[in-house]
Amino acid sequence: MKTKNGTKIIPTSSGLSRFINMKKRGQLSTFIITGLIILIVAGLGIYLVSKVLEPDYGVPDELVPMMNYIDQCTQDIALDGVFLAEMQGGYTHIPSKIESNPNAYLDRGFSIPYWFYNGYDRAPSIPELEAELSIYINTNLNDCLNNLDSFRNEWDITDIDEISTIVEIGDERILVNALISVEVNSLDGSIYMNLPSVESTIEVQLGNMLELAYAIHFKELTDYFLEFYTDEIIASSHYLPYDGIEFTCEPKVLDIENDIRPHIEGILMHNLHYLMFEETDYEETGYPYYDNIFKVDLGIKNMQDFKVTTTFDPSWGMELQVLPSKDGQVRSLDLLDQILILPCTKIYHHKYSTDFPILFTITDTKNPTHQFNFVLPVNMRRNLPNKFAEVPAWETEIDIFKSREYCADETLVTVYETDIDGNMYTYEEMQANLRFSLSIFAEDS
Repeated sequence: MKTKNGTKIIPTSSGLSRFINMKKRGQLSTFIITGLIILIVAGLGIYLVSKVLEPDYGVPDELVPMMNYIDQCTQDIALDGVFLAEMQGGYTHIPSKIESNPNAYLDRGFSIPYWFYNGYDRAPSIPELEAELSIYINTNLNDCLNNLDSFRNEWDITDIDEISTIVEIGDERILVNALISVEVNSLDGSIYMNLPSVESTIEVQLGNMLELAYAIHFKELTDYFLEFYTDEIIASSHYLPYDGIEFTCEPKVLDIENDIRPHIEGILMHNLHYLMFEETDYEETGYPYYDNIFKVDLGIKNMQDFKVTTTFDPSWGMELQVLPSKDGQVRSLDLLDQILILPCTKIYHHKYSTDFPILFTITDTKNPTHQFNFVLPVNMRRNLPNKFAEVPAWETEIDIFKSREYCADETLVTVYETDIDGNMYTYEEMQANLRFSLSIFAEDS
């Protein structure tokens, strides 16, 4: 560096050091200021978020702890009521007409009423459940509040006179408005007021689970899919006499209680749980028969958050009748013409009537602690759905094998086939009955 007269000036080492130190101090100050700004912004953000999230009860700050306590108790009792409703098919309280009839509910530690019983739909509606939850909270909330005794050292509080609750069930959450009839007075007399209502939010997808349960219930009442699968499982068994001809010289005799009943209970228990419901969370089995035949279209969308399981347990009981039978036994029938018995030719044309419960469990996969249970009955009479006693009685209620249906020229059958991609599908067609050019009728052997 030069002066105006051209003299060359060389900086000393001490001057250079002072220059470098000043630069470092400037950088450090910048870092400190930046850090302070970040801290201030973060603190302000936390404060604002806390203010937004903090419920605005509309009371003096001194009463906020009491209102928080009421809010927490309301949520706890509401969750207890929701748990009962989930376990008991939408009921927090079992009606006396159901509780007094053991055949009208399934006992699983909790009583789960049949949603359909003797021709009557007993599925609780959402408004009915909202009313039940309100009554439950009104009845039990003070057990948690304990008359607000924990605040009486600081406040003069009247006894809780009444609790009034309004419940609104949404798809993904439940809103509870609880009004506690109580007066509070600060000991210094500066605050005197009636406590306002508390708005509490319960994060549970009860509304969505109810919608899915209603869809399954409606599908059963309109399409009778449970009776279809029950008949399909029985008809697919090679052990059970159903419909057809067998060429064997050995007579087939099965005891209904000791042979047929345990077999039917076993195949239903091991097959009905393969039912899958489209638009829900399910896994295919890898077996084409189940993956194609055991899927149920409910006609609803966007239920992938929920898994549906179907359960039948033989210990729950089953009514069973098989016709024709004699002395509690089912026998194969010999094929006859009008003069001769055709040797080693057995025919089957048997009818099954049964009633038993199936437990449905809907699990919220995002919050598996919430599971909604409900029960639907299977009502089948002579292989046909009989929800509303619509199957007409036959003469003497015995399926004689001289029936016009069996001896008709054709029979309606269900055919299972696969397409070129390996997908299984079904269709119905009329097929000619095999007669061997004889006039055929059958009698019990």
